[in-house]
Amino acid sequence: MQLPLTATDLTPLVSQILEKTVNLAQAAAAYDLFTATGDIYVEDINLYCTVVGATFTSVAIATNDTVPIVIMTAAEGALANIVAGTNFQPATKGKTFRLKSGNKVRYTIVGSTGTGTIIATCKYRTISAGATLT
Repeated sequence: MQLPLTATDLTPLVSQILEKTVNLAQAAAAYDLFTATGDIYVEDINLYCTVVGATFTSVAIATNDTVPIVIMTAAEGALANIVAGTNFQPATKGKTFRLKSGNKVRYTIVGSTGTGTIIATCKYRTISAGATLT
């Protein structure tokens, strides 16, 4: 980098925030939550329940890597734990990881079609030039 630095030069140095909804009112299956275009360094994923869960068995959140990085286990995401107005504190809270370009963070619903909403907030930095998280 040459001086003076531009905002583009500083982008990888600045944490960014992306908020998405985990919609639990869907059939049991796996759904995309975050997708990396370019390499991303994930600093943290915060989970906050806005609508109480009902009917389904559990929800788990993990990357789609060959060896997945588990963000929230099915036990942590059991129906009894999906309580409105609460932050989840999964065992992996604060665990940082690299999300390679094209890889995803996905959530998997187990059981019947249910109800509930979780807001997932991802704090991340870009690694490769032009990288984005959607």
